[in-house]
Amino acid sequence: MHLRSTPRGLTRTEALAVLLVILVAVTVVIVMLIPSRNRPLIARARSLKDVAQLQVIHQSWIVATREFNATAPLPSLAGLDENE
Repeated sequence: MHLRSTPRGLTRTEALAVLLVILVAVTVVIVMLIPSRNRPLIARARSLKDVAQLQVIHQSWIVATREFNATAPLPSLAGLDENE
């Protein structure tokens, strides 16, 4: 029977160091993935806000056209009185 003079496996300190390295690696990966998951949500929220603003602009043009007898308001005439 032959006894080995070197122990097999890792010591407790080495095992804890390996576990710590693995936890740090997993944490870094998670931190890197969180912003990339939020980007599409932020972009979608911005596009929904833009669509809502465009709908308000469109509705105001329709109202202005009705008030001015089917004549669309022109930026060059903004602020001018009809008497001038």
